[in-house]
Amino acid sequence: MSKIAAVAPAKASGDDPKYIEALWEAFMENYHAFKTGKMKLEDEVKYNLFSAPGPRQYDAYSKFFAFFKDEEKQFIDIWNENKNYMYTHDFFELGDKGEPAILELLEKLNSSKNILDKKRPITMVSGSFWKRHSNTRRKIISFFKKLHENKIRLRIFTCAKKEEDDIRELASLLNWKSRFNIPRRIPLHFVLACPFLYLESPHTESSAFRLNMLIDLDNMKYKEGKSKKHLLDFLDKIIKEAL
Repeated sequence: MSKIAAVAPAKASGDDPKYIEALWEAFMENYHAFKTGKMKLEDEVKYNLFSAPGPRQYDAYSKFFAFFKDEEKQFIDIWNENKNYMYTHDFFELGDKGEPAILELLEKLNSSKNILDKKRPITMVSGSFWKRHSNTRRKIISFFKKLHENKIRLRIFTCAKKEEDDIRELASLLNWKSRFNIPRRIPLHFVLACPFLYLESPHTESSAFRLNMLIDLDNMKYKEGKSKKHLLDFLDKIIKEAL
């Protein structure tokens, strides 16, 4: 079994490959609109007013893809070769039609902890940290507890407030570098359990749908002069820029 297969969630019962493909194509359409100048950074506030993914998110993806050989094409090839590592869910139907893949991912990371890079903590970057779906929030925290008990370092960056239900308990477990109450949105949302990166495509907290991709950073093809270390430094940089 490959490393990524050991941690990859099984396909949720409600996941439809055609629907995932449609979400991916919509993401790529907006991404190319940004790359060709049709979506401008200075218009960020306009997108925010309509609760739409703004150009800052696509700018972050542009910089992210730039670490890899063939840039976004490499990810399109991954999609075409192995759709098992793409996931989606309808935020407002959770509980009725299954659970988000992140729950199974965290469970498998706990049981596969020996293949994780212990030099880096598991990092979660999110918006409101599942505020609208408290059951999922509580389950994520329960998995964080298990990881903590297994001596896995954890940190989280979120707009959620420490005073919120369950968050006080979570804050007591985490790396001191974690941050709550972040006033500015971090443009990439992800779970990094090195070498695995579980990445969310651009969305807003008001969006019902989520599209996620799980990749093994050790098996990616980087551009000449670029490496996994450079990519990890970039992810840390976009976090620091929002603090």
